Amino acid sequence: MSDNHHHHNVFISKPMINFWLDFSLLVNFMVLMAVATIVQFVFPAGTKADDWLLWGYNFNDWMTIQYGTLCFFTLLVLVHIMLHWQWVCGIVSKRMLKRKDIPDDGIRTIYGVGTLVVLFHIVAASVAAAMWMIQAPY
Repeated sequence: MSDNHHHHNVFISKPMINFWLDFSLLVNFMVLMAVATIVQFVFPAGTKADDWLLWGYNFNDWMTIQYGTLCFFTLLVLVHIMLHWQWVCGIVSKRMLKRKDIPDDGIRTIYGVGTLVVLFHIVAASVAAAMWMIQAPY
């Protein structure tokens, strides 16, 4: 029996990708705001929240959900910036640096990776400083 079905390449247009990415960013941001508000205002202070439960989850579970949501939000923002990286480089080089041209793909990629490395090092340095400077109770 021969297969008469036609196989179509699935192509999603860039505007549709941007729409769904932006929609996902919005939904994720709303979840992050709700969870952060619950952690901040619904539960008592962390040290007093030990036996409190909301929908079967304790304070530490909600903190974990908040952190996971923040990480996913960060990933979506990174994908968003990657999809718009040519535009970002164009704005920086033409409007801010007043150059006539924008860098080619290879140079843009190097700038992008370099920027990510710098940003992650800033975050890592902040966490390292916090770990070094935190004070345990006596």
